[in-house]
Amino acid sequence: MRHAFLIIAHNNLQNLSVLLQLLDDERNGIYLHVDKKCTEFVPDNFKLLCQNAKLTIIEPRRSVCWGGASMIEVTMALFREAHLDVFDYYHLLSGADLPIKPMDVIDRFFTDHQGKEFIGFSPFRRTDEGRLRYYHFFVDTSWFRKSRFVRIMNKALVSVQKMLALSRNYTYKGHIRRGPQWISITNAFVGDLLNFYANHSSWFRFSFCCDEIIIQTYAYNSSYRERLFSLEDEFYGCMRLIDWSRGGPYTFVYSDIQELINSDMLFARKFSDEIDFSIIRTISNILTQR
Repeated sequence: MRHAFLIIAHNNLQNLSVLLQLLDDERNGIYLHVDKKCTEFVPDNFKLLCQNAKLTIIEPRRSVCWGGASMIEVTMALFREAHLDVFDYYHLLSGADLPIKPMDVIDRFFTDHQGKEFIGFSPFRRTDEGRLRYYHFFVDTSWFRKSRFVRIMNKALVSVQKMLALSRNYTYKGHIRRGPQWISITNAFVGDLLNFYANHSSWFRFSFCCDEIIIQTYAYNSSYRERLFSLEDEFYGCMRLIDWSRGGPYTFVYSDIQELINSDMLFARKFSDEIDFSIIRTISNILTQR
């Protein structure tokens, strides 16, 4: 099969280097966006890491704000670029992710489940609708995470919209759903998702954390719902090992190596070269020796 790996990175360049090397396979195309704020990133150095897979670095690089529409825009830019070619599966990863299975195992898994969409769904909360239905004017700015006052202002403006019964997406009749941003989807799904976004991109301006909303909501309210791999477990549904019980999410360290290697999942997040590079190096050694 042919696989496109779409990577959104903002730091953690040593982990990113290992990630690219583990994905460097002739079956793969790699599409990379690195946050403009990461001044240490030198594109030519990373291009040397891929000898078998085609590496495409998305330009111009954007400054991405956590929770803002900029995250969705960069995600769709990666999908648009990759969709110019035809792949069987498109896998969205962060620069803090790693595969925890060899490429042959990953390829065999998606061959065995060809046509399924690997999208995780979190338990529904009524507050999820507010992420999309109300204007969050300050989220896509650097001030939002730095200033408590700005976050209070945003919350107050959302409360006013609720009191006035305002809803900018009042014509949308579907069910809003949420889940992990990190997914593996088919070529057909990517094409239809890009069309959906092109027609409804205004919905997501000034939204809050809708990178966890847009794909789940589209899939749940479309014919692709019948092709979802699992609706029962949000991480099994996307085949990612992510632990929110020990962190936000938890950063794996060397003592977690057996949990990672014995997992049935295909990918894991997150890793940090600043916290523990030994786990990153160990996973790389294990996977390249198999």
